Amino acid sequence: MSLKTRKVFCPQCGAGRCQPVPGVSNMLACQSCGTQFIFTDGGGVAQVQIAQPASKMLWPQMQSLKWAIGFLLLALVLGFLLPPVLEALQQRPDAAAQRVEEGRLDTAALYENSGGQFSHVQLLQWRRGEQEVFRIKVTDMQTGKLLSEPREYRFTWSTDGSNAFRRFSDDKLYLTLKDRMLLRFDPGAQQFVDITAQVAERFAPQLSSGISKIKVAYRSNENLEITASDGTEYLASWISAQIFKDADASQAYTQAVQGYTQLRTGWRVAPVDGPGSISNRRYLLVQTWSKWEPGQIFINSHIDLYPNSSERVKEDRRGYLDAGSGYSVRPYLKDKGFVRLQAVEMQTPRFNAQVLAQNSQRVLLVYSPEPDSSKPRVLQLVDKDARRVVWSRTIDQVEPLRESASNWYAGAIAVASGFYISANGAKPGFYLDNNGGLVHDFAAGKP
Repeated sequence: MSLKTRKVFCPQCGAGRCQPVPGVSNMLACQSCGTQFIFTDGGGVAQVQIAQPASKMLWPQMQSLKWAIGFLLLALVLGFLLPPVLEALQQRPDAAAQRVEEGRLDTAALYENSGGQFSHVQLLQWRRGEQEVFRIKVTDMQTGKLLSEPREYRFTWSTDGSNAFRRFSDDKLYLTLKDRMLLRFDPGAQQFVDITAQVAERFAPQLSSGISKIKVAYRSNENLEITASDGTEYLASWISAQIFKDADASQAYTQAVQGYTQLRTGWRVAPVDGPGSISNRRYLLVQTWSKWEPGQIFINSHIDLYPNSSERVKEDRRGYLDAGSGYSVRPYLKDKGFVRLQAVEMQTPRFNAQVLAQNSQRVLLVYSPEPDSSKPRVLQLVDKDARRVVWSRTIDQVEPLRESASNWYAGAIAVASGFYISANGAKPGFYLDNNGGLVHDFAAGKP
């Protein structure tokens, strides 16, 4: 029977609107659902074979469309996200690298800002290849938040040179770095500023060749030992803008001090002459008065005390100068500007004593109660006006120092209301107020 004369129903949807597919024998296409099928009528029996259901006809096209849309969306997402991710990965080292780059603590200090706020200054150090890198990090004492962007300084790797914080008489905080640079803290910017070039400019006639070494002088709070690039050594005062050749400094100061008209007071510990070795000598805390002139360099001289009651002094009275409080000193100190002293006598003797730091109200000192160095050392605060001890503890009684009590290397820097103290420079310290109160322990998991 001809397909054109017999009505055929769609085997997929049952619709009777089916039309022959041009060019294909016995194939019909449903006009309703689009299914194509083969219809044969052999021997009076009609046979139907679905060639392609409509859903399967559309499936490849649908799948291709879905994949295309998926790839398009993925490309868009990667286009937005991949560049910043790659940039972050390039700029941000992994956690291990960050720990290495943070370095170790070399030394630290505290700076008291106006309004009672405190800046904790840390000098971090590490090695990067053949370079030694230092990072200065300034944070708020209470919160630990950065107060400024950390700054880095790089030197060729070497074991030479040391680092030290000092508070000069202008009440500003300074840092000598690797004995190569002098930096000064700027409270407004909460940053250290390199002033080495300014030192060279201030003393241009002497330092025209440049500076090869700069550090705080021994037994001085602020005078500088400077070695010029040509090898000449100088003693200089940044505050008074004076400089002497080191070899001539003692004689030059002796001449200059004769014209000084004012007195300057200071506090120190001085050894008392007596039997036994130097390590067994007793120390006294003394207040001294010396000649001084504003705007002029001031140099401290070492003082040894000799009891007026000792046979040495009695037998050679002309060889000693009565200094006060029952003690004498060597006469040459008068040529260095020394005038007199007053001793702060204590019932407990002090051995191997050292003044760690002092502010306008207190003197912080450390000493051994006996010549035997195995005994715990004592940390004390002395009131300058009352000349009495206001706080005293053995090292093993001070919680932050307990672990290092048997081998303690003291370090401290003064602020107006207290002291930043560390067991050694490579460990976080603590802040002790003027009355001996432990205000903040930086090693106790705090900022």
